[in-house]
Amino acid sequence: MNKTCLVIPLLAALLVTTLAAGCGGGDGGGSTAAQSAPANSLGPVVRCLRRSVHAARVSTAVKELDQIARRATMGAAMVRFDVSSVAPKGLNVATIVLERSNAMARATESHYRGVYKALGGDARVLLSRTANAVVAFGAKPSASQRAAIRRCVRPAQGEPR
Repeated sequence: MNKTCLVIPLLAALLVTTLAAGCGGGDGGGSTAAQSAPANSLGPVVRCLRRSVHAARVSTAVKELDQIARRATMGAAMVRFDVSSVAPKGLNVATIVLERSNAMARATESHYRGVYKALGGDARVLLSRTANAVVAFGAKPSASQRAAIRRCVRPAQGEPR
């Protein structure tokens, strides 16, 4: 049995346990009326991914998303890279989670970081956050996979790219 077959059920169980423990009260974003609109929203990110990522499948279907992504306040998408007749499920995946605020995205990033730590994954390689968007890769991304996501996820105003 390969490692992926063991990791996915473990990841699902860990996510259920993590989410059942709760994330605290309030909106988690510390948002105020003066806070600006989120840098990223689902529609433009998905359209960009569908245009710019070749040999990939982009989905926002709930059944495609992990439990952390399903709870995203502004939606989430999954990209399956290198989809072909030989590899119909692709060779790598990226989950893009969009939150209402940068603070909520930091909390989501922390949840993913905990999952990677529990599974022995290197969060420094597999996880990134840009403004209100968290990107979680299933395996170490190639430079072109990382660049494709980066093109479609915008930093907050004044945040370096």
